[in-house]
Amino acid sequence: MAKAARVHSTPRKTASKKAAEKKKAAPERSEIIKQSVIYVQSVAAFNAGLNADHGDLKLAGCGGSLGDMAFDSAEQAISRKNEISQTLNQPLSAIEMKAEAAVCAAMMEFEGGNDLDEESRLFVKHFAREAVAYFHVATMNIP
Repeated sequence: MAKAARVHSTPRKTASKKAAEKKKAAPERSEIIKQSVIYVQSVAAFNAGLNADHGDLKLAGCGGSLGDMAFDSAEQAISRKNEISQTLNQPLSAIEMKAEAAVCAAMMEFEGGNDLDEESRLFVKHFAREAVAYFHVATMNIP
């Protein structure tokens, strides 16, 4: 009886290997999106609290325990985004630009654009620079 040739199969991927591959495929600068989400959600929570606290705003307003939590979270997110923006060495991706645009829109709606604090003005400055870089790359091959 003839003996069948031995076949070597490729090693199977375990769950831990699949998870490691997924982690590698994640965007490097997902921190930009994360901080954008934190900012927009914090601003939304602060505004929702103001709408719900119809009294003297001791809970939801600035200086109120719940209002301060949301406001501090938004300020920390903008500070973190500014730190990240200062170290960027390549243009943002489309989804990162979309996240930053959402922050800018929320900032203008919440703060009205007239009384931006220093961190918010710095964010707008970085956003403008990042938008120029993004569109420069995006339109590079357009005749």
